[in-house]
Amino acid sequence: ARDPAGFDILGMKLGMSVAEIQAAIKAHNPSLPIDIRKQPIYDHKLGVGKFMEILDAGPRDTGRLLAQEIIEVAFTVTQPGRAFYIARRAPFPPNQRPLVDKMVQQVRQKYGPESNPAVNSAGITDLSWVFDKAGKQLFSGNPTVLVTCADVMRNLTNRNIGLS
Repeated sequence: ARDPAGFDILGMKLGMSVAEIQAAIKAHNPSLPIDIRKQPIYDHKLGVGKFMEILDAGPRDTGRLLAQEIIEVAFTVTQPGRAFYIARRAPFPPNQRPLVDKMVQQVRQKYGPESNPAVNSAGITDLSWVFDKAGKQLFSGNPTVLVTCADVMRNLTNRNIGLS
């Protein structure tokens, strides 16, 4: 398995600070709007009343449609906050879309096998890489067994729940 410390998404890496992530996004696309919000955490183990920061880069109030690039980064509760989740959704114009199989092959070549492969009912391929605190990759043969950080973050970034 690959070391997640070596993963790089547009110059962003796990463990980077808010300022470092902002600089990487600006280097990638200076016109991409960046919004940082505080997300309450409702988990007694993590500390009720604490907040984690969520950075959203991309268009505002679009209903989160995949028509434009969207970057989401979540930071640890501990200060200074460090990135523990990075997601990027990059749409392609209809006449420039790569073949899904080729794209999946390239992403697997860069990051290794995914932890929890999934294709939703709309046929959208969703790949996630999940690691424990020691950096060991976690895998699941049954997508319902491994609730990924990505699953939690998808709910958080839709702004409809808190961590529980």
